Amino acid sequence: MSHYIGLYVKTCDLCTQTKLQHRKPHGELYPTETPEEWWDMITVNFVVKLPDAHGYDAIMNVVDSVGK
Repeated sequence: MSHYIGLYVKTCDLCTQTKLQHRKPHGELYPTETPEEWWDMITVNFVVKLPDAHGYDAIMNVVDSVGK
């Protein structure tokens, strides 16, 4: 039954014109700047509280934005 209701709502002109938006309007989008040099912009993430392996319990992940 829900399939038929969904199909009816998708094809109903009145339903598609009066549909409410449940989110804020989007702002203007701007492209992000791309770094030109290697290692100019990096991100560092830490994964912690892992099971102990040879005395270590964390991982540090470094990502270069250009070489990604």
